Order: sequence, then C-alpha cells, then structure tokens
Amino acid sequence: MLTIYSATGVSLSYLSAKELIDLKVNFINWEDLAWLILKKGLKSADCLCHGMIGNVEAVISISNSLNNDNLKEVAQKYVYSEMLLHSESLKWHTGFTNRDYSLSGLMLGNAGIGYGLIKTFWGDKVPSILMLEPPHQNSKISSQEDNFHEVSKS
Repeated sequence: MLTIYSATGVSLSYLSAKELIDLKVNFINWEDLAWLILKKGLKSADCLCHGMIGNVEAVISISNSLNNDNLKEVAQKYVYSEMLLHSESLKWHTGFTNRDYSLSGLMLGNAGIGYGLIKTFWGDKVPSILMLEPPHQNSKISSQEDNFHEVSKS
C-alpha cells in the first residue's frame, strides 16, 4: 500500500482494504475527512506524494466510495483553477522546493503532477500510482484516440 502516513495515505489505504475485506467497524466520518482534506490539504506543494494532487486523489476516492459527486466536483474544480493559474508560467510547486526550482520526478515532481492531472479527470481509466495499481485493461481515455486511429488508417 502506501509508504507515507498522512490523512491521504490512511484514507487511500483504508478504502483499499475495505474493498478487500469486510470491515465491520467504520469509525471514520468519510465526508468530514474529505472536506478537511479539501480545506487544509491543498495549500502545500502540488506534488503527488504529499501535495495537492495526491490529496485530490484521496478526496475523489472518498467521493466515489460515498457516491458523492459534490466532493469530486469541488476537487476537480480546484484542480482546474490551479491549471489555469499555472498555464502561463508552468511553474508548479514541486516537493521540497520553492517555485524557483523544479523537480521532474514522479512522486515529488512534474511527472507526478502531470499524472495527477490526468487521474483527476479520467480517474476510472487511470491506475493509482499511490496504491500501486496495475494498468487497467482496455481502458480508453477519450474517443479522440479512436478518431486518430481511423484517420491514420486512411
């Protein structure tokens, strides 16, 4: 499962375990936890490991578990606003740096932020790196991919 201990790590681990075993005790108020993550967990770095992108993945997982589209929508709107904010400069706040320096790696850098942006909007088609999920079989991100193959055949 996860290698870090945080609200995000605990949430994702518990949700994953809940799918595998029948946990009778539900001592977590998931909706409150998701709102807490949205309120306090989006202002740090943007990275996947311990930043905004990883926290948004946890909120969306909780949202899916609760069938609460409102939480998912709030998280996605926040990420979209961050994308607009960074669209000119492309200076994301990678882990353990200020915006003057940038890391390129997966867990703390721009690769993970890019992955997280895709996961935020096409999550059911993209495996979770944080949960070490294997690739999903036969999942297509968009119908544009089909159009590309049709055009390239002619």
